[in-house]
Amino acid sequence: MSRDIRRLNNSTEQSQSFSTGAPATTLQEGGTFVSIENGSLAVYRKHKGIEFKNYMTRGGNQLIDKKLTAGELEYTRKFIDYRYFVHNFTDDIETTEHYIPWAGTGEQTSMNVSTTGFLAPFNMTMQKIIIRPETITDINALYTIKLYKQEDGSTSVVNVATASTTGRQTSDTSFTLSLPDFDNLPFVASGTKCGLSITASLDPTGAEDWYITSVWRVEVTT
Repeated sequence: MSRDIRRLNNSTEQSQSFSTGAPATTLQEGGTFVSIENGSLAVYRKHKGIEFKNYMTRGGNQLIDKKLTAGELEYTRKFIDYRYFVHNFTDDIETTEHYIPWAGTGEQTSMNVSTTGFLAPFNMTMQKIIIRPETITDINALYTIKLYKQEDGSTSVVNVATASTTGRQTSDTSFTLSLPDFDNLPFVASGTKCGLSITASLDPTGAEDWYITSVWRVEVTT
């Protein structure tokens, strides 16, 4: 009798394996269900009436369906992050191209100034730029945003990407130019000096506050 009990205690249920589809609702306690989902091997296990799931991949990537919670997180090589920069300034921009600041509030007519030139620490792609003018007296003005760069070791200013508004803008109202609005990919490589400018087609206002924020996809590497 005791030999039979030991045999039952040490026995395991034969895994239930399938190639496709969703886990069966009749998955037995202790059973395993295997399926291919988006090119990865998904392994389901039923324990105390609850189905647990984890992915197995061929290339070393780890997939997570929902939220990742970690008491401590450390990366050793690379991760993708989204970061924002404030470019607020006060001026009467008229119809002159203004390079907007990355540091402080000093706009300039060139990116060769410490406030308007930014040295990219990582590969960066602008996802959108949000602009809110304070007082607009000419709502027919259109606005053009340009991203410039100077390659490492070069003083030549190169236009990377350009986007322009198409509708009327009013006082104290924000408008956004997003990635699809640019004529080229607004990307700057690590070690590249870059600058952003704004130009109005008509003089939109007097000396007013301009609230500008840009959002970037950043490839953070060690």
